[in-house]
Amino acid sequence: MIKKSSQLNDKVVLPKTEGIIEKETKRDEAETNILEAKRRVNLTIETLKATNPLLGRCDRASLVVAILNAQELGLSVDPILGEVYIIPYRNKTDLTYRAQLQIGYRGFIKLAYNTGIFKVIRVSDVRAGEEEKVSDLLNKESGMIDFSLETLKKGIAEYEERRKKPVIGYLAMFELKDGTRELKFMSLEECKD
Repeated sequence: MIKKSSQLNDKVVLPKTEGIIEKETKRDEAETNILEAKRRVNLTIETLKATNPLLGRCDRASLVVAILNAQELGLSVDPILGEVYIIPYRNKTDLTYRAQLQIGYRGFIKLAYNTGIFKVIRVSDVRAGEEEKVSDLLNKESGMIDFSLETLKKGIAEYEERRKKPVIGYLAMFELKDGTRELKFMSLEECKD
């Protein structure tokens, strides 16, 4: 049967191809991102195991959860930075190990800065004989801890002598962007409670 000329001139309808290439490109990018994330998690696990062999005994799922929780908070699991620590805990009932994320004080400081309301955060140990100096650490004019060059030079000269004295507590200070300031001293006994 011969088709009429009007039938020959009809356009052939092809499936829509619009967006297919873009979708494939996005899918490829997503797969690449997933593979890169998986590679980073595996590398982090191996690094942590090298740092603390007991982490090698932890179930992999607990390690991955701890790492992902740290990443979600924007904190590094590198123990040198002290933002978070991944600690192996032994389950007493089945004698297995599970990894648990613990935020270090530097991690808490970073999280506080990330809120955008803190201008300054400082922490320091307080040694024996410095109890009276705690209240003098505040500069009366600005309400800030004195970090002047003279104070720092004096501190460097006294550093070795100071280091020999026992820690009796800790001092923390912060200033918010609105000007609110707070200074807090806690003795070792208070910290342990």
